This record gives sequence, structure tokens and C-alpha cells, in this order.
Amino acid sequence: MFRNIILLVVFSHVACKAAKHNAPSLGAPSTNPMSCRVTAKVVEIISERDADTGSLCAKYPCKAKVQLINVQACGSGVSQAHNVGDTVEMRFVYTLHKTAKLFPNMKSQYPGLKRGQTFTADAEQRIAPGMNGAFIVFGYEVE
Repeated sequence: MFRNIILLVVFSHVACKAAKHNAPSLGAPSTNPMSCRVTAKVVEIISERDADTGSLCAKYPCKAKVQLINVQACGSGVSQAHNVGDTVEMRFVYTLHKTAKLFPNMKSQYPGLKRGQTFTADAEQRIAPGMNGAFIVFGYEVE
């Protein structure tokens, strides 16, 4: 029960930030001390959906296991750096679905990601109780 409350609070925080966050375009590597610029390949789309039926992640997949192809420009605050070849779970704030219809007024649009596709993103590390440092992706570019 306590874990569910913590997860709800963390997700609410991420969702609030996502609503205010203008999706980034990937130019120069991120200067965010809690993120790394990564190139990765989608290995598996995790079918688990959010329990909150009002969230987009209850309707569309938001998590994927990805294999890291390149890791560069990690900020100083990244406590769990990964290596090329590692497979990690990432949460995509704007879902793995294409965003044009979901967020019609969003400045940047994303085509969605499927198994086997390669992308580049600034993956932001989020630390939460009971978690090993989840990686959150706000925007990406398909390779």
C-alpha cells in the first residue's frame, strides 16, 4: 500500500512536469546534471499500464526495455551510469505511441517507437524510494 502511494506521488510529479514541459528538440547534448544523451534500440515494449485510468499511460504503453548503443554526455548528478550494451527500462513521458493526435498543440511531435527501432534521447535519471534510478525520456529522435 505504501509503495503504491509513493509511486502515485512520483508519477503525479512526473505528469505535472510533463504537462508544463515543452518537448525538447535534440540539438547539443543536454546540460542537465541528471541526464545522459543515449542512443538505444527498443528491445521490448512493456505492456504494463498505469493503474490511474485518467493517465495516458493507462491507455498507451509508456515503458520499454532498451539496449544502449551509445552513452555520452552524462551529467554530474547521474548516480547510476550505464554502459554500452546494457539493457535498461525507460519511461517515455509522452508514451511510445505517436503524439500528433494525443498532443496536437505540442511544438515537437514524435512518431512513436516500436520494437527494433533505434532512437537518441536525453534520458533523465529520477531517484525515488525503492527504485534504482528510473530513466525518464521527454523527447527523442528516431534514427
